[in-house]
Amino acid sequence: MEWKSWFEKRILDRGKEYNRSGLVEDLEISDSEIRALVIGNDEYEVSISVRNGEIEDMDCTCPYADEGFYCKHMAAVLYAYEAAPKAKYSAKELKPKAEELVLNADEKTIRDFLINALKKDKKLLDSFALAVSSSSGDISISSYKKRIDDIISKYTDRHGYIDYYAAGDFIDAALDFVYDELYKLTEKGYIKEAFELSTYLFKEVSDVDIDDSDGGLSAFCSELRDLWHDLSDKADENTVKEMYEWFTSHLNGWVIDYMEEYLEDAIYECFGSEDILYKKLALADSRIKAANSDWEKKKWILHRITVMRQIGVDGNEFVSYCRKFYDDADIRRELVNYYVDTGKIEDAIDVLNDSLKNYNNNQFDTRENHAQIKELYKKLGNREEYLKHLWVLVTEHCCLDYFRELKAQYSSDEWQEVRAKIFQANSSYMLMQLYYEEKLYDRLMTELEKEGSTFYIKEYEDVLIKLYPKRILKLYAEDLNRKARQASKRSTYAYWAANLRHMLTIEGGYEVVSEILADWRVRYKNRPAMMQELDRVGK
Repeated sequence: MEWKSWFEKRILDRGKEYNRSGLVEDLEISDSEIRALVIGNDEYEVSISVRNGEIEDMDCTCPYADEGFYCKHMAAVLYAYEAAPKAKYSAKELKPKAEELVLNADEKTIRDFLINALKKDKKLLDSFALAVSSSSGDISISSYKKRIDDIISKYTDRHGYIDYYAAGDFIDAALDFVYDELYKLTEKGYIKEAFELSTYLFKEVSDVDIDDSDGGLSAFCSELRDLWHDLSDKADENTVKEMYEWFTSHLNGWVIDYMEEYLEDAIYECFGSEDILYKKLALADSRIKAANSDWEKKKWILHRITVMRQIGVDGNEFVSYCRKFYDDADIRRELVNYYVDTGKIEDAIDVLNDSLKNYNNNQFDTRENHAQIKELYKKLGNREEYLKHLWVLVTEHCCLDYFRELKAQYSSDEWQEVRAKIFQANSSYMLMQLYYEEKLYDRLMTELEKEGSTFYIKEYEDVLIKLYPKRILKLYAEDLNRKARQASKRSTYAYWAANLRHMLTIEGGYEVVSEILADWRVRYKNRPAMMQELDRVGK
């Protein structure tokens, strides 16, 4: 089975590494399909259709594949397939029966095997030390730190840089260390040790020069913040104080600014004893006074407001403090939340209406203000004002939930007239969703044709492909022919080929696809990569 040419080299390399690392699970092979689960940033399901011993189509639940590209998870499964016995089987059936092997072996064999394995594998040695430990002295913090260093050195180049293609695997490895090691230490009761290692990992990752275009660092920092929350909940009083002091003493450039925010979040999310709450209040005051920008000042004001609520300061004091910074939308929102929580609904509505009337809100703030006012009027039983703000949400900030909520307020006869006005008020993308919701499929198909793009088709194909196969095929064909006028890279050609294969599954698709292939093979014969992808369409 020839398949490697379908993938870019970097994707192949990452797929090979995924398979080598044992991240392909539950591999199942039949005459018509190869299926498996691949463990990455999440668990991804891969399905590869096979016909006459050749790949017909591939699918994966990851975002990259959703864009029409061949992903590393598909490559990993194909590498696993190549290494598998050429017979129908489920990988679950081939997993060693560990319990049976150990129970049937003599003690000396087990001891010798284990000692030899522990000498070769630092991770296994640390895991075994933790399993048999009776005190923190039995585990080696330096060994754990060395493994963190090894993770970083594995993915950095000779200049200490982690490029885009290695960044995802690096973040995965760092997260695996958090899940597999730090949480295990926490469960075992080694709170101080887990905290020390977590801060060491945080610092080392922060110091790495990395292309974080995919935002993996955010996921990593968020997971560590969750761990710190867990540690603070399980730590004794003295350890909690030590942890708090550590965080506050590392807020002055110890790590890069956007990662320092996670330290700030930990301070204000993880420590709730009364004496520390007052320390947080003082910390916020000092930071507000020393702030170098409006943004930094606001951030610490919001921290202070959070602590004031936690302490339970006098209501007048709280309102007075918020009123000092009333021009800021987020501060007004905190004041609204306070009024709602204390049962002062009318006061909350006044602030929200004032925000809509006297402040230049962005679209998100405007929608949220109307949504909150709607709910508050509903709570008060004021149907007229409730419907007024719900109408604004449907006609100016429409989403299906608001649409359904409004529909529930009218009889079937009334709804026809109301619905017509809603359609007039909404843009094309929202109209598609509304037509689909209301089962007005002919209008939906017409709207898709008006857009002239296949971008939205797959959202609605489950219905439209049965009702209007010719119109769907025409839309696909026009879109592909328009795009094909511009030469592109192999991955784009592969995406077009995948669309053509999909068109073959639609009634009448064979004739349309045959016509496109015949035309393209003449018109674009000087694009070898495109020709190769087209050759796979009918296979």
